Amino acid sequence: MSLMVWLLVPLAVSVITAGARQLGSSSPQRPAPRELVRRALVVLPSDKDQRALLRAVSRALETDPRVDVLVVESSGTSAGVDQISQRVSVLHEPSLDSDTAALQVGAARGLSDGYDAVIELSLTHSRLARRITSLLEALDDGAHVAVGSRYVPGGRVIGCPFGRRMVSRSANVTLRWLTGVPVSDLTAHIRAYRRSAVEQALLHANGTARALGVDVMLRCRHAGLRVTEIPVTAAGPMCTAVTVAGGRELLVRALRARHDRAQPRSTATIIERVDAATVATGR
Repeated sequence: MSLMVWLLVPLAVSVITAGARQLGSSSPQRPAPRELVRRALVVLPSDKDQRALLRAVSRALETDPRVDVLVVESSGTSAGVDQISQRVSVLHEPSLDSDTAALQVGAARGLSDGYDAVIELSLTHSRLARRITSLLEALDDGAHVAVGSRYVPGGRVIGCPFGRRMVSRSANVTLRWLTGVPVSDLTAHIRAYRRSAVEQALLHANGTARALGVDVMLRCRHAGLRVTEIPVTAAGPMCTAVTVAGGRELLVRALRARHDRAQPRSTATIIERVDAATVATGR
């Protein structure tokens, strides 16, 4: 309850002052990409729940013929998906300690393998894979990043307790107000990135869990990249999970947006991890 109150107060302030606050000047958007997405890579972290992982891989493969899947296997997990399809690869990287690190390493692998786009998909919310084609079509139409949004017209949250939904919605309104990023669902569970967005934002971002996504969106805004939102329906009791620790990290990163322009960090460590990893593939 205290977390909800903590989030609702900034929400009320943001509604009252909407349109009156601009947090720094934003970079002009870059021209829309003209190339169609011909190959896209879904990056999934491995998990001890093998059934959930297999379900996510199958859902991703069924969505679009342009899509391949890379499962990033870290210490303590085993993918066990090598023989599902020739479109599935496994990246073995025992030193990884989080799903966000797995995403960045997997995205770097996607760039080195020549993919036009990388798709971030939460294993817990693999039902959202059915919107992959819509996200890729948004990239085809000129977006650098396509976000699967619960909070735009057409988006919904079902099967989730009212209190949890209010916390998530309030957190996203507050984050948008603090950061100035014109995205309604900054804590989205599925995103598609063009190569340029991976190179300029995703590989340089910091943070864990949803805080990484906020940092990525900030970097896209500062780089003038075009971001569009596609409505999705999130379902299930955990579809809007926000922990106290996660909320604190999100707030800290949002407040930092007032004082910096998301300074880039070196991607050398990520590239070294990819070069050193062993890829098992059926191709």
